[in-house]
Amino acid sequence: MDDPPRYPIAQAVRAAYQAGEEDEALEPIVRVDEAGRPVGRIGDGDYLIFYDIRGEREADLVVVNFCNVDVLGHIENQLAILEAVAEVDRCIGDVVAAALVHGVTAVVTADHGTVERWLYPDGAVDTGHTDSLVPLILVDPLLRGQPLRPGGTLCDVAPTVLHLLGLPQPAEMSGNSLLPAAVPRQRRRVLLVIADGWGSRGDPYGNLILEAQTPVMDRLQQEWPCTRVSAAGEVVGMPPGTVGNSEVGHLPIGAGSRSGGSLPSRGAQPDCPRPPGACFRKQGMV
Repeated sequence: MDDPPRYPIAQAVRAAYQAGEEDEALEPIVRVDEAGRPVGRIGDGDYLIFYDIRGEREADLVVVNFCNVDVLGHIENQLAILEAVAEVDRCIGDVVAAALVHGVTAVVTADHGTVERWLYPDGAVDTGHTDSLVPLILVDPLLRGQPLRPGGTLCDVAPTVLHLLGLPQPAEMSGNSLLPAAVPRQRRRVLLVIADGWGSRGDPYGNLILEAQTPVMDRLQQEWPCTRVSAAGEVVGMPPGTVGNSEVGHLPIGAGSRSGGSLPSRGAQPDCPRPPGACFRKQGMV
């Protein structure tokens, strides 16, 4: 962990938290050559999902995170947020369409809510995260009509993906698949789309998700198996009543269990018995 070239992103995030800064404000860290030019085959505007699915590299699981809604949700610019929501909606349509063309099962969800509750009851702008449920949509013609279990949490995302991949669930995962047990565990290719900050809330007051133009997400939730999962509070390892965030959202999505580290995050710590900083000494966390 002391070798800067080996863990530059982890070190930058830790330094930002220790300085009391927001992780969303960090400058992107890009690998460059000796002349300072970016290194890599992915160009501006490219989607990694397209690169993988068209056969240049075969992958059973591809994960894409669209961060626009969360990042723009932390500023007091309503028009910019509405544009961000609409753009993420369009991008989700692009990658899900590509997945369908290539026979890939798509799972669309979010890590926490943000702009679906953009106003306080008194009308003041709330730029923070929320405790709202988040959507989870399953797009696969062979699984159309299959009911998804209600009452799930972000801890159930990884077990669901393993179910779709045809892989057994490790004992360390406390979550459970949202799919019916009758759905066979057979090998599929899976695209997991995370719409960062996309909460689900029926009340239109201060709800920029409902106010924005979102034809893709509206259609996906109407046409394909869909449920809502919890993404805040105790179910993700945070104290009761606390809002969700990216750190304790992505951890259970990938781990299939409650957050087990102690990442500093806007004044609240994941609820666990480990000493502060323990997760930074675990290779799997860095």
